[in-house]
Amino acid sequence: MAKEFLKVVDLDTAVKTVLSTVDIIEDSEEIDITKAVGRVLAEDVYATIDVPPFDRASMDGYAVRAKDTVGVDEFNPREMMLKEVIPAGNVPEHKIFSGECAYVATGACIPVGSDSVVMVEYTERCGEKVKFYRASSQYENVIRAGSDVAKGELLIRKGEAINVRTVAMLSSLGIRKVKVRRRPRVGVISTGDELIEPGEKLEHGKVYNTNTYHLSSKLLEMGCELSYVNTVKDELEDLERALREALKVSDLVIISGGTSAGARDNTYKLFRNNLLVHGISVRPGKPTIIAKADGKPVVGLSGYPGASLLLFEILVKPVLFKMMGKRMKSKRVKARIAHNWVSEKGRTEFLPVSIIDRGFLLAFPFFKGSFSLYSLLKSDGFAIIEKDVEYVREGTEVDVELFSDFLHDLVIIGSHSYAVDIIVSKMDFDVKSLSVGSSHGLMAISKGACDIAGIHLVKNGVYNIPFVRDFKNCVLIRGFNRVQGIVVKKGNPLDIRSIEDIVNKDVKFLNRNPGSGTRTLFDEELKKVAIRKKTSFEKLRKSIDGYDTSYSSHSSIGFGVKNGLGDCGISTYATSKIYGLDFIPITEEHYDFVVYKESLEKKSVRKFFETMCREDIKKEFERIGVFLSEDTGKVIV
Repeated sequence: MAKEFLKVVDLDTAVKTVLSTVDIIEDSEEIDITKAVGRVLAEDVYATIDVPPFDRASMDGYAVRAKDTVGVDEFNPREMMLKEVIPAGNVPEHKIFSGECAYVATGACIPVGSDSVVMVEYTERCGEKVKFYRASSQYENVIRAGSDVAKGELLIRKGEAINVRTVAMLSSLGIRKVKVRRRPRVGVISTGDELIEPGEKLEHGKVYNTNTYHLSSKLLEMGCELSYVNTVKDELEDLERALREALKVSDLVIISGGTSAGARDNTYKLFRNNLLVHGISVRPGKPTIIAKADGKPVVGLSGYPGASLLLFEILVKPVLFKMMGKRMKSKRVKARIAHNWVSEKGRTEFLPVSIIDRGFLLAFPFFKGSFSLYSLLKSDGFAIIEKDVEYVREGTEVDVELFSDFLHDLVIIGSHSYAVDIIVSKMDFDVKSLSVGSSHGLMAISKGACDIAGIHLVKNGVYNIPFVRDFKNCVLIRGFNRVQGIVVKKGNPLDIRSIEDIVNKDVKFLNRNPGSGTRTLFDEELKKVAIRKKTSFEKLRKSIDGYDTSYSSHSSIGFGVKNGLGDCGISTYATSKIYGLDFIPITEEHYDFVVYKESLEKKSVRKFFETMCREDIKKEFERIGVFLSEDTGKVIV
């Protein structure tokens, strides 16, 4: 039976609907500026004094009347009488007349009568007199009163968030306390029979409660107050009780999970006649709820962490900004899509992307599904694909909402390797490494969407070279060798010794995803078995129970064998070590690096290969079955 959503609307309608449920919080409080960072000002701030409040010296030197130095140079020096020495913080005692001067330290007050400071380097003190060797113009080396801030000037507007720069300005004005708006009080409820708390032992069939923690953290980051936090089972009575408690102490309540229309999805049942929206035509996050209870807004987000995070940014964040009376600053930029992307017409798509600067911003899409936190962890933002777009061609310019203001020093996309993880962990640069498989890495590097792509693809026994020979914008650099083979349970209870055993024995096999280097390797080895058996590759492939399984990483293979999802799988020696499995080696393969030519001179790229060849790194490699060769670090194509 198809899921039935009750009040599906488009994104614009959903945003307008949820914004209509709240008003600006006008309650305010006065707090010390030392505790004000992140808070929102409840009133405009005007300058109560001039900054600086007096004419002050910007250099150590002698305060003079500028017209007394006209014509002075090293060949025509002039002597003046020293009236006093003025340290910073002292009030001058004398007025300066023609032929007089006063020594002033940096920041010290300029005495009345003077209008210029000659740097001490261009003077010579002789007892009570000072000889000048350079002329000075009016107000040279003098910071005028009010030149930074004029008394009465509007400096910080109501609704602005206080940051470190704000505090610096407030303190320079002598302001110690400021009036700020009360923080929005937000309750967070997560629901799900499958949830257990981080720190507890993970039972089969359970998942860690992620949404409570990431939503709470995001709310704190935004300057909200967590008024209520609870996790409940998928029981309507439990959820009703939690909602009643949350509404008593909250301005807004967020419920995570149970928002769809399945038998155990109870969130929408809480609201009856107060359900404003149930379903938004977006991807991911369609099962989203907007409702009102006790006159307060309630937003129900998907239980999938990736979807809930994205919908928080799109839907909840604007609401909180409105409640705080805070102007929302967009981090939206234009970027070109790095490769063709098929979207779903009729739903606005929020597509996680990796961004790299090639003189223009290039966005590489990667999305593992609504459940995926990895997609968001590794993305720089999300491209917004409008609902009437079904197909986005490579090079099309799209809007991208950034998560942060900076790009990475080094971007690596390709096949996952524990060895690459070791290299990256030793680098001081900001490195983003995406594990999406060798084929996707090749596609990314061919479009310039990364600096380095790690690949291990084999064709007719030759690694990597056949796949990059025709690339004009890249070079292939020799990486390392690693051992691939079959991982089995400790003790090898089914006595699996070769690929022939996977064909001949009644075993459940776990395979890597199509396009991965490991899947390609297994196919190459299986073709050899077919030749020896005088049969076809297709026939052998169909005979293997689990050949068509698609595990996207080495760790997922290790986890699957460890937890009985299969009897054996194709993976690396490192995987067997990490998961406590036995290992049957099949072959040693080349894991190499394709480098974008424009990136070859980047410091971060050079550092990557220097780090790979360090002696301490070699020893760490050897512990996981990875070995360097004589050609490591050299361009081979």
